Amino acid sequence: MAFAIHCLDCDFDLKATTTGRCPECGRGFDPASPRTFASRPRRGHSVRGLLSAIVLAAVAFGLLRWSWEWPYGDSHHAAFRTIFGIGAALGVIAALLAARNRSWFGRIPLLLVGTLCAWAGLFFASEKYFRVWQSSPDPPDEAFADTGPIGALLAGWIPGGLFVGVVFAAALLVLAWRRRGRTESVSAPASSDAPTHPPTTPPSR
Repeated sequence: MAFAIHCLDCDFDLKATTTGRCPECGRGFDPASPRTFASRPRRGHSVRGLLSAIVLAAVAFGLLRWSWEWPYGDSHHAAFRTIFGIGAALGVIAALLAARNRSWFGRIPLLLVGTLCAWAGLFFASEKYFRVWQSSPDPPDEAFADTGPIGALLAGWIPGGLFVGVVFAAALLVLAWRRRGRTESVSAPASSDAPTHPPTTPPSR
């Protein structure tokens, strides 16, 4: 073929592919239909990753602010679980989006935002936990030993980064396993029991 063919999903070079399906991600294409492939590698993965990171950061700001202002009454455990859960969930979303992105320039902003979300969730959850506990009737002395928020502020990025990194690595393994299964199904023969040559019959006399 004189022109280039690239997969619409993963930008894989399909010029030498004869199966009609991308061996990298399994997306089908028709060389006779330009709508099913790209004539040049698309560079939109980096832009999509950056835009997704910006949107996710804005969503995180709104949700964490809402959860911070929510009236928890005397339930400091509910305050911690709510805020920490929001930060952890946003970290998971960022890691999954980064795993699906095909460019490291798109993955890095998502991983950074995911780590920041998990870090902020841990810090604000710890801070709110002690504030609600201190405002409860007859709080114990332990309620004023708020060294937890300081530790979360200074070192919370370590567990946050590890958490997001583990989710990201697990998502990459799952996606690689799925692509491998698709590639094997494409490259496998249609039937191993079918004869390779038609049967021959002796000439009749």
